Amino acid sequence: MPAAIVVGILLHHYLCHAIHLVPYLIFIILLLAYSGLHFRRLRVRKENVIMLIFHVLLAVGGYYLCISFDKTVAQALLVGVICPVAASSSVIACMLGGDKEVSIAHTLIDNVMVAFVAPLLFTIVGTNQNLPFFTSMIMILLKITPIIILPLIIVMFLKRFKPKVNEKIKKFEDYSLTIWALALMINFAQTTEYIFQFGKGNEHIIVILIGVSLVMCVIQFSLGKLIGVKSHQTISCGQGLGQKNTGLGIWMAYTYFSPLTSVYLCAYSLWQNGFNSLQLYLHDKKIKVKEK
Repeated sequence: MPAAIVVGILLHHYLCHAIHLVPYLIFIILLLAYSGLHFRRLRVRKENVIMLIFHVLLAVGGYYLCISFDKTVAQALLVGVICPVAASSSVIACMLGGDKEVSIAHTLIDNVMVAFVAPLLFTIVGTNQNLPFFTSMIMILLKITPIIILPLIIVMFLKRFKPKVNEKIKKFEDYSLTIWALALMINFAQTTEYIFQFGKGNEHIIVILIGVSLVMCVIQFSLGKLIGVKSHQTISCGQGLGQKNTGLGIWMAYTYFSPLTSVYLCAYSLWQNGFNSLQLYLHDKKIKVKEK
């Protein structure tokens, strides 16, 4: 993970052009993750509902808290917080010992919720008023469905009609971390490229957006873990509320606001991936100590 981050930052000008490969990599990761899923355990739980409520409240509350300070910061925070949970959050949660079913259930319902809620919020406060609500909703759903829903449908089909094929796919589940590292490297490259691209002349706002994204990253991961304490789902809930689909978020920032607001998502990507890399390192270190 650290190697992927360093390479992505150093070679950002070259690797950023491979950003179109990331959705395919995430698709493969989810296909591997879904192959071992117990569908009977896949249900909406109390903590999922609580996270959905806080997801919307943090976005709306953060926007109105910042709007009197700076409009760009407020818009960036709104799109950054309402951005749905990353498709890969369930994979990271599993690597950290979290509950796969809880994470995947939240990934599905959170993304569907955002497809309905985000267009409504953006229509009210956005600068792009030419996009009707249903057009916006369909556009977001089209971004979400191929990556998150399609691999789930494929695995459901395989489990029902081709179980042997599904078992073969399941054997490659351990390669998820390697594929995730590749996607992470490309994401960091794009993030670094964006910051260099929009940083000139906007240094003051850039610094504020980076700082606000760090604060919100800490708040969302911490709040998610707090929500999961009672049900012993701190890992899954932390990932569910803290890890964002920054790729979709950057697209939403461009579509509804301005390129400058996307810097928040770029910085958030750095913070969340850095935090997850640290968590994975400490988790692996703890396992090795136990094995000794």
